[in-house]
Amino acid sequence: MPPDPAWAADRQRLFVTAWGGALGLAASAQADRLLISVAVLGLLAAAADERPALCVVDDAQWLDQPSAEALVFTARRLRAEPMAILFAAREGEEARFEAAGLPELALAGLAEQPAAEVLASRARRAAPGVRDRLLAEAAGNPLALLELAGGLSEEQLAGLVPLPTACR
Repeated sequence: MPPDPAWAADRQRLFVTAWGGALGLAASAQADRLLISVAVLGLLAAAADERPALCVVDDAQWLDQPSAEALVFTARRLRAEPMAILFAAREGEEARFEAAGLPELALAGLAEQPAAEVLASRARRAAPGVRDRLLAEAAGNPLALLELAGGLSEEQLAGLVPLPTACR
């Protein structure tokens, strides 16, 4: 079903007003956050007019508060749109990403065997002691497994040169 022309015109007006204020191109006040949030919703909904879309926000714990509020506002109102927003945020960080009312899925680290396979893809010839230390330091984090192994010299991987005190 094509979008209603009246809604499209209203959406266009909202975008111009909200983004003009956000970019300092038009008069704006702090109270424009709702208008900006509605404009973000409209913009992302428009992106999904022709086909389903996914908006991925990685490291969401580092978003500034107004951006986080606008995106969470939008995520809560996407039920009628062929659109989804996926927020990825780290636990245990000083900064937290709060998204009350949105479904959450906490991911754990990789189990030992899959973690060993990821490590082997980067450091197949690692000495057993080095391999065990890297697996322990990474605690199942796939990116840490790849980066820790990639940051070591061939001599360190072979166990010929000591590893740094802390690999993290």
